[in-house]
Amino acid sequence: MATRERIQSLRRATWDYVEARRLVSERGMKLPSNVLHDEYMRTGNWERVKDIYPAWAREILVYPRIGRKFAKGKDVIDSGEDRLGRRWVLPASYVKKAHEKGEVYGIVDAGLLVVPGQLEEKNWRVIVHPQIITVLHNVVCLDSMGGLMNEMTGLPHRVPSGQRIPEGRKRHLFRNEGCGVRPIIRGVFGPHVDARFDINAGDGWPVFYRDERDGIEYTRFKGFGVAGVKEEKTLLSVARNDNRLIVEGTPEMLDAVLRQIENLK
Repeated sequence: MATRERIQSLRRATWDYVEARRLVSERGMKLPSNVLHDEYMRTGNWERVKDIYPAWAREILVYPRIGRKFAKGKDVIDSGEDRLGRRWVLPASYVKKAHEKGEVYGIVDAGLLVVPGQLEEKNWRVIVHPQIITVLHNVVCLDSMGGLMNEMTGLPHRVPSGQRIPEGRKRHLFRNEGCGVRPIIRGVFGPHVDARFDINAGDGWPVFYRDERDGIEYTRFKGFGVAGVKEEKTLLSVARNDNRLIVEGTPEMLDAVLRQIENLK
């Protein structure tokens, strides 16, 4: 038996990531991860909960100014304010801890993907205390660039010029030119066909774009959607239908079955 994560809409929206975390926590849940959002986008399951999009993801993306490096001994302070007038901060001590696991200071455009533990609001600042930090290298950092989706983070990585990106795995990352300590927003539907795959960790505070075909007016939208993650137990099932064998289970289960089949060849 395995656990499958499902996105469950709270039918709430807010401009404040801190409030979004509180709303799901009150129900014993967490915000969906960036990777889970991506799975929903790829499989079309987002249609079941499309009322939440654009929606908050669980992670916060931290990055220096484009073309720069993280500074030793200095907090990472977001270059702008959020909609409530607060500046977001990742203390220098956490950047140092991340550097002990993987090179941070010496890499231009390195980044950190943070799963926050505690968010401390103090003097119009939001201090991020991470639970998990993943060091990022080679992540696309310009809005105009598309990259290859990384399976572990869901973020786009640069590819050599001219290299073809497989169907369904191209992603764009929208971020600011300055320093950023920004929660990720998914499903900011735009004018191009694959816009729902875009990952927004920049101007998502004040700006979003909804395709007019959604039939949802701007004036009716009250913020980014809030959803929780509900865990469900799933069994691997195998059934025969005429000449076909139908196998159902989590993606991890199906991958394991495919590997076993490959080994039998």
